[in-house]
Amino acid sequence: MSSERGRYHLDIEKIRAFLPHRAPFLLVDRILEIHPRGDSSKLDLANGAELVGTKVVGIKNFTYNEPFIPGHFPGYSIVPGVIQIEAMAQVASFALYPFLEGKPESERGFQCILVGVDGVRFRKPVIPGDTLRVEAELTKARGKIWGFHVEGFVDGQRVVVGGIVAVLLRDGARHQCTESEQVLGLGHVLHQHLVRHVDDRTGARIGIHGSCIVPEAEGGLPQQRR
Repeated sequence: MSSERGRYHLDIEKIRAFLPHRAPFLLVDRILEIHPRGDSSKLDLANGAELVGTKVVGIKNFTYNEPFIPGHFPGYSIVPGVIQIEAMAQVASFALYPFLEGKPESERGFQCILVGVDGVRFRKPVIPGDTLRVEAELTKARGKIWGFHVEGFVDGQRVVVGGIVAVLLRDGARHQCTESEQVLGLGHVLHQHLVRHVDDRTGARIGIHGSCIVPEAEGGLPQQRR
């Protein structure tokens, strides 16, 4: 386990080489551990169940110099929840890393696009000076749709927990995002992104609506299915 941990201990230069994000929206300072499942010599999306259980641990150091801190809020600085979610999503995307490491450039052109957030709860404010330790685990992999359970810790205390859903697309793949609304109980409305994607292999159109995967219906929007 220790040799595996050392192999996937990634500094900021390796992180920058893997993620397309740049300041001020690069929200991973270090990857501490990656524990891949399945055959890491290839990325076989058709057998995603073998990859379930892949775990990633990374950190983001938040300082007062973050561009969003002075305005959120003056006199009471806290890290916005959406920033914490983005940091967790960026860490989770490193679940791909062992399967793309060492591959030719032509085989590494994947984008990991966040398309859903499920049941996120913020247990305690994250403030400047805190180091957010993110632990992400791949819990489901259905073709190009990957779901993660993510948790964030500060000084050993869990401060945020939830689920995120991402779609894996090759660079240049056709997709577009539109907004749809899902009415929840108690009158709350959750704005979600609908991603339409044309499958490279079959040519079929796929609609991804939050954590729900459905065939695209007549008229464009998917029929919600639970």
